[in-house]
Amino acid sequence: MEAGEKSCCGEGTSGRGGRHGTPAVKIVGLLVLGAVLVVGFLKDTTIFNNTTGGTIQVVGQGKIPIQPDAALINLGVLTIKADTPEAAIAQTSEKLSKVAAAMDTLNIPAENRRITGYAVSPRYKDSMNVDPTQNEAPSIDGYTCSQQITVRVPNIANDPEAVNKVIVAAAKEGVNQVGEVRFIATNMESVKQEARLLALADAKEKVKKMASVAGVELEGISYWSESFRSQPGETYPDSYYGTTPQGATVPISPSSVVVLQPGQLDVVVDLAVTYYVDK
Repeated sequence: MEAGEKSCCGEGTSGRGGRHGTPAVKIVGLLVLGAVLVVGFLKDTTIFNNTTGGTIQVVGQGKIPIQPDAALINLGVLTIKADTPEAAIAQTSEKLSKVAAAMDTLNIPAENRRITGYAVSPRYKDSMNVDPTQNEAPSIDGYTCSQQITVRVPNIANDPEAVNKVIVAAAKEGVNQVGEVRFIATNMESVKQEARLLALADAKEKVKKMASVAGVELEGISYWSESFRSQPGETYPDSYYGTTPQGATVPISPSSVVVLQPGQLDVVVDLAVTYYVDK
């Protein structure tokens, strides 16, 4: 090989004395970097699939903000200790009967109330006093009974203190546990349909732009899948009112209870739509 044309692993020089391996490496590096940037930009919303005849998948989103008009309140009565299971059940049932009467007074119909939990269990004496060497088992020291009901409170938009009234009235009649308070919308199905149409329009707008840039023609929808979620304005955690299991008393009056605000409910539909394309 003549001088000036020696080459090894792309390290040769041209007749003009320039290195011809390096520019190629630089160009490939730029192409790889550009591909990474494009993939990073598109990965959250678009999938281009050329192995199944040509498809593009986009994810459209529709979101509708609405004002909740009803509330679901989980209320519970816990009888901490009774001598017998029958006594524990009787004490709990008596309190719940009074709670039901209070709900009637507040015009909460029976169909808006349902049992969501019920349990009767024994209480055991302190196991620290049990001698394991004598094969002793903890002895029963009474029975507990708990029951939870979920109350649906309608028309909260017309009465901002409706939720408070239910909680206070129930607590006065023996409810000593308040679970999650959740605000809902009764027209959810129609709102979901509206959000679904917005999501489809969003997907259509995205795929048109992607097809234009990719240089392909859209031929129609192949498949779509939907996911739905509602983002509540406020959810309130478990609380105790009245006499707690620890025996402490919480003052109960409308003025001592913070008004629970429903906030805004966002109904969100994500629609993954796959389109056929013609290259």
